[in-house]
Amino acid sequence: MRVARPAAALAVVASLAATGVASTTALAATKPKPVCHLVVDPAGDATPQPPIPSDDSLDVVSGDLASNAKKVTAVIRLKDLGATSPTQVSGRNYFFLFSLRNADYPVYFSYREDVTGGAFEWGDLEPGAGGVGTYTKMGSAAGVVDVAHSQIRITVPVADVRSLGKIAPGSKVTGMQISTTAVVGVLVFDVDTAQTAKSYVAGTASCVVPGA
Repeated sequence: MRVARPAAALAVVASLAATGVASTTALAATKPKPVCHLVVDPAGDATPQPPIPSDDSLDVVSGDLASNAKKVTAVIRLKDLGATSPTQVSGRNYFFLFSLRNADYPVYFSYREDVTGGAFEWGDLEPGAGGVGTYTKMGSAAGVVDVAHSQIRITVPVADVRSLGKIAPGSKVTGMQISTTAVVGVLVFDVDTAQTAKSYVAGTASCVVPGA
């Protein structure tokens, strides 16, 4: 039985170690970066009607959708969520809409607030009378109103969303759009809208943690 000389043995170990490092480096280099800011919108354009000043609390600047095997989370980022409205509004509404394969209508996640408080919900946007879409509630959602970071996070279980369309990891989500509205008495005014041509592949790593 031939015994390798120490120098040769060390060379073999060093070669194997180098190969391992190279493999690890290659894996790190090919790991995709988390997606972020799928929806973006300029600040300062949130007004129901000029010359009414822009409402920073309803001014969309960006947004994201993120999912894993159990949860789907939409994030709406505002210029200044804690800002005082330039008009005397009695309520504010925030909607994140998106389209799923096999879904009949766009899905929405929303946060609505008025003088009595706020509520998170989800559903779909169905055709209404005169061609005006109707937000049809399917259930309540979990959510966070993060004034410190000027963002609203809305989460719904994958199992619930799946009742409307395909949201399994690997399926494509399109038609992402964010809209905000102001309520004055019985009137509702569109304030800001942001949309994107980008798509999101369910389960893809995001700068948003699903459920957080």
